[in-house]
Amino acid sequence: MVRQFLPAELDQPGALGLWFAYYSTALGPTPSVASQQLLTAAARRSHQHMRRWLRNFANEGLVADDMIDDANETAIALTVGLTLEALTPGSPMTIERGRILLTQHFSELLAKAVQ
Repeated sequence: MVRQFLPAELDQPGALGLWFAYYSTALGPTPSVASQQLLTAAARRSHQHMRRWLRNFANEGLVADDMIDDANETAIALTVGLTLEALTPGSPMTIERGRILLTQHFSELLAKAVQ
């Protein structure tokens, strides 16, 4: 699951720069309508995928139904933040470390649900 949101492609040289360019083109001072539509569609798709995973966990009794929206927003924000941090010069964050932290986040989320 974690690799769906922090895929192996991000390990390639220059991939993080492309990821950032994708966002900055759509959110910069002179965004094109097409770039904004593309980012909107990508964000919608990411949230749909994350909610699908969380619903699967809920169906297995691992996440409460009323936690899905908050867990979705937290996980997406964490993923984007980890990716931006990995791109930031001087930061010790790497995509691999981000995968570890995201895995820990989900492990803790699921552990709370079982208690």
